[in-house]
Amino acid sequence: MDFLVDLKTATEQNLVLFTSISPMMLKDNESIAIRPTPSSNETWRLDDGYTLNFGVQVLVKHQNPITAWQEINKIHDLWNGAKRDDLGIPYLTVMEVNSGPNWVEKDDHNYHILTATYTASLEMRRNG
Repeated sequence: MDFLVDLKTATEQNLVLFTSISPMMLKDNESIAIRPTPSSNETWRLDDGYTLNFGVQVLVKHQNPITAWQEINKIHDLWNGAKRDDLGIPYLTVMEVNSGPNWVEKDDHNYHILTATYTASLEMRRNG
């Protein structure tokens, strides 16, 4: 299970974005990145299954702040409240926003950076 890869694939299949999504870090030019963030502990069940609370941050970087805002909101609209059928990720229960889209900074090269954070509830099984 590599949730970030599955989330990247599902997002790119469902949306037309100005660039592909990069893992972990923004590129030097206009880009979109997703990366894990700290989250709460998993919740165990008696059947050895558990819900993994997976924190995700999305970052959007663009010279035009309106374009950055539109792109991060497209992603937000897809992710917030998304369930397994919405994204085609079979082990996803639901994604929920922690901190909605907001502006972070204008960097030294005049790119605007925006971010939002989410928690994905993933249904997992103990190995073995």
